[in-house]
Amino acid sequence: MPADAAYGDEHCKQICSERLVTKRNRHGRSKQEWEQTRPRNEGLDARVYSMAAAWDFGGGRFQERHWAALEARIQASEFLPAAAPAAQQAPRPAGSASATARRPFAIRLG
Repeated sequence: MPADAAYGDEHCKQICSERLVTKRNRHGRSKQEWEQTRPRNEGLDARVYSMAAAWDFGGGRFQERHWAALEARIQASEFLPAAAPAAQQAPRPAGSASATARRPFAIRLG
């Protein structure tokens, strides 16, 4: 895996830090398991967690039109909150609900 300037060589090595090996137990049955090849593998763990989150979000069912719609929404800054000047923002007490609180977004498939 070539090193990318955004991630670096260490990240790329961490992504490839496990390999699938076949081991035999004492009864002669084979069993496959992942074997760690490097001491650090946080990059691999982060990638697996992000793929699981994308799956939960519905990314596994996305078609090209869904990705295009999501990209258009992001480019339109729909997901970015409007920046208010610092002088107008007042700290809220802990636990207070805001009438203008944003709801989590959802992507409708279909």
